[in-house]
Amino acid sequence: MNRPTTPELIEDVQNIVDKRHLDIDQVGIKSIKHPIVVKDKSSGAQHTIANFDMYVQLPHNFKGTHMSRFVEILNENNKEISVESFESILRAMLDRLESKSCNLYMNFPYFINKSAPVSKVKSLLDYEVTFIGEINDGVYKNSTKVVVPVTSLCPCSKSISEYGAHNQRSHVTVTIQASEFVWIEEIIDVVDSINRDPNGRLQYHYTLIDACVIVTGGTLKAGSDAMDAKWFSRYEITELKLWSETSRIIDGAIAIYQRMRT
Repeated sequence: MNRPTTPELIEDVQNIVDKRHLDIDQVGIKSIKHPIVVKDKSSGAQHTIANFDMYVQLPHNFKGTHMSRFVEILNENNKEISVESFESILRAMLDRLESKSCNLYMNFPYFINKSAPVSKVKSLLDYEVTFIGEINDGVYKNSTKVVVPVTSLCPCSKSISEYGAHNQRSHVTVTIQASEFVWIEEIIDVVDSINRDPNGRLQYHYTLIDACVIVTGGTLKAGSDAMDAKWFSRYEITELKLWSETSRIIDGAIAIYQRMRT
């Protein structure tokens, strides 16, 4: 190639003023691995490795964002990252990257010792957990997502089997937004409630989801899965022979309601 005799000027695109005034919803980093410590109900804390996705909104007057500052913020919070520390991490992202909104995703394996139904041998079972946080217009929101592996009876196999049928592996995804701290184990227990007899045979498998609600109208009536439905006062509840875990959840719901009124 011959060198041009009259060199042409190359336009400096980086310094051109963008007159479109378009904000970018999300810019940031994905799949950054980082060691973390999360709260463990049985042992106090659990060390694991998480994948982080971190994003901020980019104003139209900015040419780009400083990717290294995301990693700096992670390194400053490596002692213990939990739902409680999420807000401080997000606030730091807003401050250092001069943005109006941001998003943070922390995905990690969480291990729980589970006993085999017959042999009672314990082994570690991993659950996929994601902490999700965001700040938009100064308002902080967070949620927790847990993927729970379950085993169910194959309906097709059952319909053509006279004496037995095979199981099938499934996954149930639960996402919650809680006003106060919730153990990961408690979210898993909502799905993975399996009761067996002394010989290890399955007696029943059920899912209970408790909700704290404020009644604004309408009439309470039983659906297809219940014979009757009735409202009870907190004093009448003590006369009912309820499962201890149900009583604990009701007491917690009453405490939440009282805090909401103050």
